[in-house]
Amino acid sequence: MAQSKIYTKFNPNTDIVVSQRVYTEGIFPGYLGTMSGSILYTSSIQQSGSSNTKNYFLTVTDSGSGGNEIFDIVYADNNSLAPDEQKAMYSQLANLLLSDPTANFTFGSGDTETNSIFAISFKRSMFKESLDAENWEIQFVSGALNRIYTDNSGATGATVSNVGKVYSVVSGSVANGAYDTTEVGNVYVDLGIIVFEGTAFTGSYNNITDESDETTYHSAFFNNIDHITARSSEDLKESNFFVRLMNRDYNYTNNPTFLTGSEGEIKFSAFKNDPKVYPTTVGLYNDQNELIATARLSSPVQKSFSKEAVITCKLSY
Repeated sequence: MAQSKIYTKFNPNTDIVVSQRVYTEGIFPGYLGTMSGSILYTSSIQQSGSSNTKNYFLTVTDSGSGGNEIFDIVYADNNSLAPDEQKAMYSQLANLLLSDPTANFTFGSGDTETNSIFAISFKRSMFKESLDAENWEIQFVSGALNRIYTDNSGATGATVSNVGKVYSVVSGSVANGAYDTTEVGNVYVDLGIIVFEGTAFTGSYNNITDESDETTYHSAFFNNIDHITARSSEDLKESNFFVRLMNRDYNYTNNPTFLTGSEGEIKFSAFKNDPKVYPTTVGLYNDQNELIATARLSSPVQKSFSKEAVITCKLSY
């Protein structure tokens, strides 16, 4: 019975090339990078007086009738006079984002503590590994007021916290970068959360006001969004395996249709003297000869004693 070569060990120096790159794409449905505020929706039930969630968060979707959930808007306040729900949300965010969960959020070089915050929390399915730093912006428009915010990653490195990389939120845009050093929040890119200082948005600054109480601040925050731009960021490693089929290798097969008779004779003389086979699949095995991946060719490749072939198998992970 003719034996065909089954395994060839890769030479790491010549047969394997490993590279790493950052892959980004728009985080919104359909891989869009920007969504206008006019096509962002919240549930009418959430904003009604009968909802027990209206005091602390809204879920934003891309459709007015049960579309894709994109992000949540949170208004949290630990002031003693704030509603219990807002206090609970402040405590929850502090527990998640701060190294000391009993501390208050602080922003800016002066580390001024703030009792109130707004937060945008993107759904994990939207941003994958992380938000792409300096590739997001959010614009608020209210009357004559027009503000655009991004992060300062183009000018300074990240602060590494217990939840990953943190950048400051400043006035600026994706196109022009940061153009104001005044810090109004933090962006936790690995968690997809942007936190804004509450006092930077209430009152006259962005015209988010409510004369009676604070329960509709987050609704005004949502209603003032002109557009939001964001991209995901993902580190992808690629390994290219060069499968080299030399002229004397892989010219036979263990496929039983190649043989005949009880002793496994080669069926046709041409298969013995001038065999031609057509590989369609490459298997990648570990050192224990366990199959760990397969690669299929777009079309069969003819292999014979007079033909060699190089097949590149690419793994991305």
